[in-house]
Amino acid sequence: MSIPGDLHAEAVARSISSRGQSCKIMDGKWQDGQIIHTTFLDEFQASYDAAPIDSATTIWWRRPFTPQSNLNVEKELQKFVSTEKKHALHGSIYASECRVVNSPFCELKAQYKPYQLRLASKIGLKIPETCITNDANRACEFTKRLSKNGKRCIYKPFTSPEDNFAPTRILTTEQLEEAAAELTVAPVIFQECIEKGVDVRVCIVGDKLFSAAIIPTHADLIDWRCDPLAKTEHFKLPTGIEDKLFAFTRALGLETGSIDLRVNPDGQFYFFEINPSGQFLWLEADLGLPICDAFADLLLRAGSNP
Repeated sequence: MSIPGDLHAEAVARSISSRGQSCKIMDGKWQDGQIIHTTFLDEFQASYDAAPIDSATTIWWRRPFTPQSNLNVEKELQKFVSTEKKHALHGSIYASECRVVNSPFCELKAQYKPYQLRLASKIGLKIPETCITNDANRACEFTKRLSKNGKRCIYKPFTSPEDNFAPTRILTTEQLEEAAAELTVAPVIFQECIEKGVDVRVCIVGDKLFSAAIIPTHADLIDWRCDPLAKTEHFKLPTGIEDKLFAFTRALGLETGSIDLRVNPDGQFYFFEINPSGQFLWLEADLGLPICDAFADLLLRAGSNP
């Protein structure tokens, strides 16, 4: 389930089709004109956008958007209509007892950054010193503590604004003091800056793990996502780190996810976050990593949700 034009979904669909298997990309945004039909008569039957949900073997929860309201619906009813469509579509998928990758319930929980950090730490992965708050005084205490220990502070949001990109940035105590009033509006994630060694993107697909180093064109760039010219290189993780990442995804109940790590100048690996539906196609294009084939293997494998 994704949206039309999702290159990742299309690439994996081609890999599945090349094996003589059929698949369909379902539009999770539910445009006008699409039909859902679910019945509980002699037996359960469900279809959406001409795709038979009841006979599907696996559904890839690639981009589970909340369905849109129909364009001709009055504004005050649009949220209600959108919610009704979500309950019908998502509820029918759950009712089908079809295998879903990732489990929507596990994926929802896994998206929460504080939970990720806590679980990663319990698994044995190093995480940056972190403070999550909307209290300016406590945030200032945190930045001053880091500064006293010779460390810089970064800040980032929990989520990105819709149709926008929110990069990780350096924050000084002076900047924080100037923006103290704004901080009361919503909490922010403050962390020690893990100084650059190597940024690593890891993609886990079932029992397969793919990793690559991200090399930005500006060595002092804090967030490599800000560099459209950043290059990638093959990178082999230590076995101990791989084992912990597999244990981490299993603890989250996920079968797949994209993980961001950073290796500091001393060679220590730090966990930043996991995106259950992260991007991976660029790694396959740049380095020839067979990630689409791994997804095809995962989706065609018999089994049930964990």
